[in-house]
Amino acid sequence: MKRTIILFAAVLALLSCSQREKVWDDPIIGNTQFSYISFKKVVLSKEETTLYMRIEYPSMSSFTFGKETFIEAGGKQYAIKGCDRFELGEFVHTDSKTWSMDFTLTFEPLPRNTKVFDLLEGYFEGAYNFFNVRQRGVTLPVA
Repeated sequence: MKRTIILFAAVLALLSCSQREKVWDDPIIGNTQFSYISFKKVVLSKEETTLYMRIEYPSMSSFTFGKETFIEAGGKQYAIKGCDRFELGEFVHTDSKTWSMDFTLTFEPLPRNTKVFDLLEGYFEGAYNFFNVRQRGVTLPVA
């Protein structure tokens, strides 16, 4: 009986761990031409993947992310679901005093065992593309 209770408790603990979200604080961007956009946090959950981002631009510049933005990981694409601060495809301005804005982008859920992904707005000139985004401590394989 005691073994059954211990086994049941262990199974419950494993199940509860598998339901939790996975958080990458201050992830690394492997390559991008947009140094004024940073990733503050990435949250991988069963329902969605959320990117917490910040733009810091030295003017009250306008910017947007397109409706076709997606994450690519493991050879699959995960579509964007939305943004908390602006409509996708609509240009917005950074704050007139700080020249910055914090925002989140949400996507279809990535597998929680994802180690690296690319964020791609598209394949056109000026598209916001970020390659090899990964958690700190994760190294890329040598090609």
